[in-house]
Amino acid sequence: IIKHGPQDRLMTFFSSICVCVADNVIGNQETCLNQLIFKEQNREKILLEISTHDAGQVKPQLLNCGPKGVPTTYLGKEEISQSGGYKSVTVSWEKIDKLKDLKFPADTGEHQCTIEEFFSILKVDPSTMRTVYERQHLQAAKYVVAQIELFEAMCFGRSYNCIYKLQEMFPY
Repeated sequence: IIKHGPQDRLMTFFSSICVCVADNVIGNQETCLNQLIFKEQNREKILLEISTHDAGQVKPQLLNCGPKGVPTTYLGKEEISQSGGYKSVTVSWEKIDKLKDLKFPADTGEHQCTIEEFFSILKVDPSTMRTVYERQHLQAAKYVVAQIELFEAMCFGRSYNCIYKLQEMFPY
C-alpha cells in the first residue's frame, strides 16, 4: 500500500482474513490491529484519516419509511435535536504520499474535505471518467469504504482489543 498507493483490494484482503465462515479469527484481527493501528508509522502512511469537526453541523436527512412516512422517534433523536445536527465528518489524505496530487473543488490545500464530497465520486458512472484525477478520486473513495469495512471485520465477533482501540479512534 505504501509503495503502490491506496488499493481497496488490499483492504478487502485484510477484511477477509479477519472473518472466516461467519466466525472471527482473533489472531488475524489483532495482527491487523498491531500492524495498521498501533504502529503509528504504518497508520499514517496506510490509513486515510477520518475525523469530526465542530465547525459545520450536518442536519440529518430522514428517509421516508413507506406508507407511515418519517418515524416520530428514532435512535439519536434527542442528541440531534439538542446539538442541531451531526458534527461534520472529514477525510484527510495529507500523509499518504501517493495521494498528494488529489484535489477537490473546495480543497483548501490541506488535503481534506467532507466525507459527502469525498464519496460523491461513487455516484459517477466509471465509464464516463476521463481524467486521472477522477480515477484517483474513485480509487481513494473505494479505499476508504474498504478501510471502514476492515474496521468492521476487525471488531466482528466481539474482538475486544480491536473494539477498544477503534472506539478511541472514532468516539463519534
